[in-house]
Amino acid sequence: MALGSGSDVVLRIRSCRYVVHLGAHSLGRQDGCEQTRTATKSFPHPDFNNSLPNKDHRNDIMLVKMVTPAHLTWAVRPLTVSPRCVPAGANCLISGWGTMSSPQLHLPHTLRCANVTIIKHRECEDAYPGNITDTMVCASVRKEGKDSCQGDSGGPLVCNGSLQGIISWGQDPCAVSKKPGVYTKVCKYVDWIQKTMENN
Repeated sequence: MALGSGSDVVLRIRSCRYVVHLGAHSLGRQDGCEQTRTATKSFPHPDFNNSLPNKDHRNDIMLVKMVTPAHLTWAVRPLTVSPRCVPAGANCLISGWGTMSSPQLHLPHTLRCANVTIIKHRECEDAYPGNITDTMVCASVRKEGKDSCQGDSGGPLVCNGSLQGIISWGQDPCAVSKKPGVYTKVCKYVDWIQKTMENN
């Protein structure tokens, strides 16, 4: 997910530190539209707690500055980031290369997508008592079998063309009824994103 006018900043959850691949659809073959960038700096949220045994998922977000900007094409486009949070009931799209089965790992060769629906904050709190904050949003499919899963972390939750969430955590095994996927709520971090980009 490229952000900014120069398209040289990528938004990821804090736990991911990889070479940035843009425009990729298949992991097994090149389609000619892929771009690879390396990161020069990373900017984790200052309030993220990665120390064990107290690790939690609050502020699970990080900006990564790439050495060279992305080249915008039909396959590589920036997403908008809005301070306006989407309401419960909004239909959204998730994507990633995470496992297609759980708890057994079965990784795909091509990018997978699924339609999910934002659920009420109270319903999310009921699913994970004591673990949900106002900087998290939950989304699910009422029918079992579709969810973000291991390997999808850092992927986008896109609603109406806007980046509204970053895949963060959830139930293991995945895609269990009444255990939605949990996402970092990007609309709560817009000021931090803008200030971090301006200062770096």
